[in-house]
Amino acid sequence: LEPFRGQVPDALFDTPFSLPATDGSGNMRDNIRTALRLLKEAGWEQRDGVMTNIATGAPMRFEILIDQPVYERATQPFIDRLRQVGIQASLRRIDTAQMQKRRQSFDYDVMPLALAFFPPPGSELRNYFGSAVAGVEGSANYMGIRNPVVDALIDKVVAARDLSSLQVATRALDRVLLWNRYAILQWGRTDAWVAYWNRFGQPKTQPTHRFGDPNGIAFPSTWWIDPAKDAALTRGGG
Repeated sequence: LEPFRGQVPDALFDTPFSLPATDGSGNMRDNIRTALRLLKEAGWEQRDGVMTNIATGAPMRFEILIDQPVYERATQPFIDRLRQVGIQASLRRIDTAQMQKRRQSFDYDVMPLALAFFPPPGSELRNYFGSAVAGVEGSANYMGIRNPVVDALIDKVVAARDLSSLQVATRALDRVLLWNRYAILQWGRTDAWVAYWNRFGQPKTQPTHRFGDPNGIAFPSTWWIDPAKDAALTRGGG
């Protein structure tokens, strides 16, 4: 990364990338103050409660496009927080076919997206992040990245001839992508929480199902009603 100093954020060289964190109480005043400061530096300010471009007077407004209801529970609180600083975001749900078409033609402001990669990384990275395909209909550069540093690091990944070189180049690329903040990262948990009535039993050893992803979260595939637990739950009024 040293040859690219001055072309990438300075913090990239000595600060581990981390996402904003809170104590879980819902009090985000410090984060909101930071957001307002960054927006001010970028040429935006609140006017009568509306985030407004200082130069043009235009409000900050964008649409979040989804095609699955599961995204609503993560997106709606985000929209509520944006409203607190005067940003006007809206949510629109469309069907899968429409989403595919609009994704291919880059007809969106913001949309949820999961990118899947299989080892070892290689030339497919150009289709995801390369400048040459930015704006090319049907490409997977959904964020519209046009960054010569990213292009150079992808070339290093593709040219790597041993594991050590591949790891160094890939991690450098990952760091540049993160610090340029092309995406708003979601779904960061490595586990899944399940709420259920405590009336079920499971065998000590049983097969699990990972929904097509060999590295995904494993869910038990065998459940039954445990009579003792069910009776205790019934006695408790459940």
